Parts: sequence; structure tokens; C-alpha cells
Amino acid sequence: MLNKFRDKFNGIMTGIALRLTRMNIRPWMASTLGLVFVILASYILIYTEITSYTVTMSVILFALGGFMDAVDGALARVQDRVSRWGAFYDSFLDRVTEIIYVLALYLSGIISPLSSYLYIVTSLLISYTRARAEAISINLSGVGIMERAERILILLIGLLIWSVTKYNIEILMLILIILNTVTILQRILIVKKRI
Repeated sequence: MLNKFRDKFNGIMTGIALRLTRMNIRPWMASTLGLVFVILASYILIYTEITSYTVTMSVILFALGGFMDAVDGALARVQDRVSRWGAFYDSFLDRVTEIIYVLALYLSGIISPLSSYLYIVTSLLISYTRARAEAISINLSGVGIMERAERILILLIGLLIWSVTKYNIEILMLILIILNTVTILQRILIVKKRI
């Protein structure tokens, strides 16, 4: 869904990557810093009182982690350091950070155990379908309504709204789980069609 903005976004990231390159920042540093931001965001949820302020701080830190995830790829391209290891490390940390944060939402009591479980499972299956498709030379980049950027953006905006209104956040989680499931089915059907 956000692919239409990708070219403009990549241009902005390239400019930022050029500035960071002058500071001798390497892609793996940005990736790892993203993980640190997400751990801090999760720590706030688990070990502090849940208020509008603490949730907002947690969301900001997680968003910074996501920003670092975007920067690392731009750094790799600008510095001509694109590698299979870098792609693997980046993708691995994407899964880890999402799991850590959703687990923190559960441990803090914001979402239920069932919601956290189903969200994590469906998110991992989205990634798994792409990985398995790529193993048989089928590219699923941009396929499906809920890639990682979309689901993280919706989750964070939903959390910010929840921190102020205290609406039933399980409704948001149910919507995300359904959209994740639709994405999985879309990808399975595309693979079947292309095979």
C-alpha cells in the first residue's frame, strides 16, 4: 500500500545516508541501533506505569527504530556495501524487533495473550511466504495489503490513539490480524498463479 511513496522516500533516505556516511556510520550500525531503540521502547512499556506520556515515548522510540531500519538499506546502497549478509541481518532484525515490541505490549497488559500470539504468527507467515517464494524464484515484494511498514504504522497510530482515548485496542488487533491473514492468502494465490 505504501509502495507508491517508495521512490520519494528512497530519495530522502539517500540524502540522509550521504550525511551519515560522512560521519563514518556503517549499515550494520544503523540496523543495530534500530534494535536498541526497540528494546528501549519495549522496556518503557514493561517497566514503567502505562500513561499517555510513556506510551507516546515508547511509540517514538519504536518509530526511531523503524527509521534506522530504513536508513541501513540506504547506507548500504550509498556506500556500495549491499551484501547477502546485510540483507539477511536486516530481515532477521525486522522480525526480532516486531516480536519484541508485540511481546512488550502483551507483558504490559495493553493487549491480550491471544492477540499478541495471532499477530506475531500472522506477521511471521507473511515474511515466510515471501522467503519461500523467493527460494523458488518468485518475487513477492509489494504483494499484499499489509507488508511490515503498513502494519507497524497502523499499530503505532492505534497505540497513540489508545493512549489518549483508551478505546478497546483488541478491535485494532483483530483488524490487523485479519488484514495480515488476507495478505498471506494474497501471497499464496500469487505464488500459485505464477507457478
